[in-house]
Parts: sequence; structure tokens; C-alpha cells
Amino acid sequence: RKDRVKCTQGNVMTRLLIGKYKKACVITEEELQMAKDVLRRKFTIGLMSKMEESVERFDRRFGWYDNEKRQQCFDSHIKVGDNKNPHKEVKKGSEAWKLLTEMNSVDIRLYEYAVKLFELQKDQNRIRGITQQA
Repeated sequence: RKDRVKCTQGNVMTRLLIGKYKKACVITEEELQMAKDVLRRKFTIGLMSKMEESVERFDRRFGWYDNEKRQQCFDSHIKVGDNKNPHKEVKKGSEAWKLLTEMNSVDIRLYEYAVKLFELQKDQNRIRGITQQA
């Protein structure tokens, strides 16, 4: 039963990025690298831990500043957080934590890469801004 759950529910983000929905349970290093490459080439990264900065980044990337309801949306959804969904906290080191970590070990590595990519994109955006102003 544990293997079946791991196969169908574990590492969902990596599976989505590489198109491996119902194939073998194991995700290889090569497949993780493929997922990282997709993130790097196709995504503007945003982080929940840096929500306001992320939304500002999306605004610049997609031209959302021109939307007349942009500030109202930002204030209600981002600053106030009326779209939050409360979840029961899983304590680090608990059995549930260990199971979730095991089931999603590749997604955790993908997330760690996304955090680095977030910073890299920030630096690239800063360089582009300087270049465009010159």
C-alpha cells in the first residue's frame, strides 16, 4: 500500500513537469534535471515566503500594472490574504513529516532549486533593468 501511494501521489510537481503521471515509481536524476530545466526555461518563479516580491515580479513580467483593479486585487488577496487556506501543521520529525518527506524527496530537491532560481531571476531582472536604462 505504501508503494502504491508513493507512486500515485509522491513528487507531483516533478511528475507534472516531465509528463510522468502513471509510469514507474522512481524518478531518476536525469528526470529531475529535466524538471529543473523546464523551470529554468519556462517559468517565472514566485515563492510563498516572498509573496509581495513575487507578485511584483509577475506584474513586471506579464504587464499587470496596467490593470485598473490591480491594486485592489493586490491589497485584498496578497496583503490581507483573503485567499488563504488554513492547514493543520505537520511537526518536523513526526511520522507524518517523515512520510511526506520520503514521498516527496524529489519535489523537495526541485523546490530547493526553485529557491535558487528565484534569486538568479532577480539578479537577471536587475541586469536587464540596468541594460534597458542605459
